[in-house]
Amino acid sequence: MVESWAMQRQGAKSVDIIVPTMWRTPEFSEIYLPIYEECPEVNAVIIIDNDPRARPAKERFERSTKVRIISQEENIYVNPAWNEGAAVATSEWLCILNDDIAVESEIFSMISELDWRGRSIDIIGLNLQDDVGETRLEKISPRKDQPLGPQFPSYGACMFLPRLKYRYIPDDFKIWFGDDYLVRHADNVFLLTSPGIRGIMSNTIGQFGEGSSIQERIREDIANAGKALLPTLCDVPGEGSAAANAALDSPSSTVAVDLGCGVTPLNPFGADKLIGIDAQCDGGDILQCWIGFEPMPLADSSVDFVSAYDLVEHIPRFAFIGKPVYPFIDAMSDIWRVLKPGGIFFARTPAYPSAAAFQDPTHVNIITDQTISYFARRPCLDGSEVDSWGLPLGGRYGFRGEFVLVKQWWDTTHLCWHLEAVK
Repeated sequence: MVESWAMQRQGAKSVDIIVPTMWRTPEFSEIYLPIYEECPEVNAVIIIDNDPRARPAKERFERSTKVRIISQEENIYVNPAWNEGAAVATSEWLCILNDDIAVESEIFSMISELDWRGRSIDIIGLNLQDDVGETRLEKISPRKDQPLGPQFPSYGACMFLPRLKYRYIPDDFKIWFGDDYLVRHADNVFLLTSPGIRGIMSNTIGQFGEGSSIQERIREDIANAGKALLPTLCDVPGEGSAAANAALDSPSSTVAVDLGCGVTPLNPFGADKLIGIDAQCDGGDILQCWIGFEPMPLADSSVDFVSAYDLVEHIPRFAFIGKPVYPFIDAMSDIWRVLKPGGIFFARTPAYPSAAAFQDPTHVNIITDQTISYFARRPCLDGSEVDSWGLPLGGRYGFRGEFVLVKQWWDTTHLCWHLEAVK
């Protein structure tokens, strides 16, 4: 089925662009990025910087109101970078984009005006070809027991999907098969062909030789896909195919809780069941609860993931309700309580020294990059700990639990935590 772009305007929606880069494509920062910054439908360009040493002049990004840079200490590769970007995105739609692909502004306008629900669209990928006529959108049925690449070679170079339908790509896949994973979990898959999208494809990978870590990672991705995602790639034909299909097609029991969700809970880890908790909203899968002042209506060790976007700064550090209480500490204890052993807590909050931490008059809890020490161990590679005094002191203040800090990073004005519950 091929559809034209004649459509009834549904009301513009914002798009967050996620771009992993090692800055090997000069056109990205010099030509492509200014296009995205000027596009009114683009809310943010989230750049996952996999090589900070190669980043262009810092001043160029400080002037931008849309660019957010998440700087990595080392190359975390493509698919983990997509996960990082999706975890901090806030817009209704995501655009996952190669840094060697140029998307004209009219494409974002078309995407934002498209009636996704009416057309039953789950994901749109790119059909990059030299001879392109008019823009067209085609529903496709890729074989899910075979790699997506040979069927639609450029699909993953530019993909659009609702943010709430993004699924966390397993850690086994670093460079290849991220688009396979997203497509495999989508029912309605579309292909976009347009003169408004152009590029050169795989410019970065092509610069690394056969003996490089990049090529080694690709070989590992292929092996992992053969075991768990694409049975036809197994070394022994058919071996493990039934088990792999059963594992992928069977329902999972993972449960995620999004705190301070309003009416639209977020699901950054792609859990199968999503529960929202908010002080002022309830109904359906959204439960009403004042985080920090009362326990969440959830059983102990019942949740795989907890997320909190722009919430922590609103939880008071101190209150007097017949007696002194410490709501922020109690909230962290309750989050730990409901998480399963090894469960993940992700939080994103404006933090000191950014002005964003102070300017909102409802921000009553100012976070620094050392606040997490009171709730989590911060191990170094040599086995020592950063701020080893913090967790015992947090216990003296009333924190009942223990996390380990997997990662803490800055997303422009916001500090992000990735914690794992220790039980």
